[in-house]
Amino acid sequence: MRFGALTIAAAVAMGMALSASGTGQDAGAGAGPGSGASSWQLPDEAIGARLSPVLLLSRQDIQRELAITPEQAVALERAIAELLAQAASLRGQSGPDAVAARRAVDEAAQQWIAANLSDEQQARLAQVDLQWQGASALVSRPTIAASLELTEDQQRRIVATLNQGAAPGEAPITAHHRMHRDAVGVLTEDQRLRWLAMIGSPFEVIEQQASAAGSERATR
Repeated sequence: MRFGALTIAAAVAMGMALSASGTGQDAGAGAGPGSGASSWQLPDEAIGARLSPVLLLSRQDIQRELAITPEQAVALERAIAELLAQAASLRGQSGPDAVAARRAVDEAAQQWIAANLSDEQQARLAQVDLQWQGASALVSRPTIAASLELTEDQQRRIVATLNQGAAPGEAPITAHHRMHRDAVGVLTEDQRLRWLAMIGSPFEVIEQQASAAGSERATR
């Protein structure tokens, strides 16, 4: 199963990776399976972005949603650390060789998913990927816009909703769900049902800080 997304190298360049918690070759070493204690996790602020799904798998809430096993979690931490380190080493480089090297990083991520996740996990990851991106997936992915037969007016209205962004003081996850609800309101009933079939059952994003403290889950 293929997932088109923002490249890992681009995510690194955008500052979504290489946090102070460490993403070197040894990131995750010594941490309990899926503990996230010493390994990088995709931050809440990245919600709404179209990312390489392997970066989504860094989050504990997504690992739980996919029923990632302890063995998979250990391998995943190591794989993400290696991929991010490889991507970081390419920052500032240009030319055909650099482009090919960045493409190789993304191909390696795809291959890891195909080799290490079950068919059921891959299928659910595809749904969670769409839910993570949310409303912008309706207009940024041509295949989805075509499948839903969105009109130009609908796409303009969805873009206008996205351009509003988060309100002052509004948490990223809260803003994400609000914009998604507003965007879905633009769809016809038939389009809405088709979209819901694509994204599957709702996945509950858990704020990382709140999760670490054992607090309540983020409100949809």
